[in-house]
Amino acid sequence: MSNLIITGIIDGPLPGGLPKAIELYVLADIADLSMYGIEAATNGNASTGPEFTLSGSATAGDYIYVASETSGFNSFFGFNPNFTDGVANINGDDTIILFKNGSIVDVFGEIGIDGTGRPWEHLDGWAYRNNGALPSSTFNVSEWTFSGVDALDDDAANVNVTATPPWPIASFSAGETNGLDLSTYVRIGRYDLPVPTRTVAPLLAVNWPWRFPPLPTIPIPTPFLCWGMKERRSLRLISEVN
Repeated sequence: MSNLIITGIIDGPLPGGLPKAIELYVLADIADLSMYGIEAATNGNASTGPEFTLSGSATAGDYIYVASETSGFNSFFGFNPNFTDGVANINGDDTIILFKNGSIVDVFGEIGIDGTGRPWEHLDGWAYRNNGALPSSTFNVSEWTFSGVDALDDDAANVNVTATPPWPIASFSAGETNGLDLSTYVRIGRYDLPVPTRTVAPLLAVNWPWRFPPLPTIPIPTPFLCWGMKERRSLRLISEVN
């Protein structure tokens, strides 16, 4: 699993289309960022592998910015990017690919397809990942919010805070991993639960008074047991993130 995710791309309004940048979000601590690399598959070209390799380390919750240069990025956002490299010299119709140890783990855009006229085009604008998304080697346009083409062209002050709409920089919120929303399966007075399949002892017991809705989303390790009023029921986690 990738502990890094692509969360934003911007093709800015300054001369030369600056700033051009990629935002990455750190889902869990990464001791060695050099296992991750980025490729920009421009103009509908196929993927050929990483063009830029990250370096250093990162802590869960960090944002990492890779920009094509520093001056335009700082002018627009008020701080410097973490990295500068030509891999970020992109337009709003290019595909961005994230690699881990040489394998694709996340992607923005359709590999091998020019984004001009596609739903994910954001020329002179931006794209931003919706909260709760996870890294995926398959692009899903519904996981993204877009400014629209030429959305930044009318930003007279040429800074993000006055843009309409501004790039929602550093606002991504990761979804809970190893969590289960009990409200999908539990109803007052009866138990709409799947048949348990685990045979090992639970790692954690969770007590919850089911007579008091609404039920919460509880981040817990799996497997687990849940007790009702006077009855004990085992729950099976439908999917888990390793």
